[in-house]
Amino acid sequence: MEESIVENKLNKNSYKIAIPLFILTLVLCLLIKLFGVRYDVLSVIYVTSTSSILIFYILNSKNDKNKKLIFLLAFIVRIIGMYIDLYVFRLPHAGSDDDGFYNVSLKCFNGDLKISANLYGGIYTKFLYFIYLFIGSNRLGAQFTNVLFSMISIIYFSKILDKLSLSNKSKNLGILLISFMPNLIFLNSILRRDTLITLLAILSINKFLDWYQLRKIKYAIVALLYILIASAIHSAMIFVFFMYLFIIFMYNKKKDKIDFSGFNFTKALFSLCFIVVIGIYLFQNVNSKFSKFTEMDALYETVSNTKGGSAYLTSMKVETLPQLIMFLPFKFVYFLFSPMPWDFRNVMDMFTFAFDGAIYLYLFYICIRNKKEKFAKVMFYVFIPITLVFSLGTSASGTAVRHRYNVLPFLLVSACCILDEKSVSIQKNMVKEKK
Repeated sequence: MEESIVENKLNKNSYKIAIPLFILTLVLCLLIKLFGVRYDVLSVIYVTSTSSILIFYILNSKNDKNKKLIFLLAFIVRIIGMYIDLYVFRLPHAGSDDDGFYNVSLKCFNGDLKISANLYGGIYTKFLYFIYLFIGSNRLGAQFTNVLFSMISIIYFSKILDKLSLSNKSKNLGILLISFMPNLIFLNSILRRDTLITLLAILSINKFLDWYQLRKIKYAIVALLYILIASAIHSAMIFVFFMYLFIIFMYNKKKDKIDFSGFNFTKALFSLCFIVVIGIYLFQNVNSKFSKFTEMDALYETVSNTKGGSAYLTSMKVETLPQLIMFLPFKFVYFLFSPMPWDFRNVMDMFTFAFDGAIYLYLFYICIRNKKEKFAKVMFYVFIPITLVFSLGTSASGTAVRHRYNVLPFLLVSACCILDEKSVSIQKNMVKEKK
């Protein structure tokens, strides 16, 4: 009996132990670095210590044995993928971008570039520089940080499904997909910023769900802050911020739906004006990705761009607004499900469609058939516009595979809610706020 009480207490406080231990690890690495220890040795210390902390957290969490096993296997395959990419051969999706992020951040660390400059990779490159201050500039440590981010994403995604009170069948399917889809493993094992963006998206969904269930504005604010940080890394994510704002303004608690009647119509006009003003400012001033779209010709040129070996819709040429509207559904479909079977060039394309594009197709099909599950609709409302925005700037299946990872959490949460055989209205499963 006493052992059970001790075990439960350890389970409850495991994250409170893990976080201070991780902070202590960074501090110790910083102190060791000051003594002139080689950066490759420092990275090994960082990887070993942090891995031990993560495994401790997983084994002592409140999750059941099956979920713990999934977490551990997900971590192991990502570690293996990381070492293969670094020391054996380059994984799919590795190449110029991740090498560019590392090389530019390394130049900043060595003093060859100013951190305040407009750097290749933007905020993500500056984040890598910040990590180097603690663990040195060896690539192993930087790449392992991505693995760590991916594991936090998986764990928090599991927490979201727990809060939704779904059946084990639905939860396990969602966790298995986000843990073992091959392209996700590849992306999580290399030095790509998509992993950090997806982590921030999942953290935002977690807090947005808290707002949805408890209607406390503090949770909405935190959710919006996570998305703002993600938007600083990739500007397209700002559309999630807009959709969150719109839902917060327009959601009717009593009717449990987005409501345009009565006073809500006034709120809709106010929120739309606010979103348009903020959007125009951000597009033109904040991020170079969108600031070039001060004229429609620049947007048409971007949408029509078909460079790259895996380019799709190569015959499409957008020169007018009606053409843009007409081709947008095609861009959306290709972004989400490519490479299409009729565009297969090799075995890798077939593999990508079977274990990535086809999965997105299945999840999307489930979501468009939803008529009952309320939070699934909310997540799908967020998913559609952000996917449309990503699809506008994407013209190759290789890029699409990477970028659609950023929108997967919204689609996958929606699908898991719908697939749940015991799904009921979230309002009947409201959780009590922890004191």
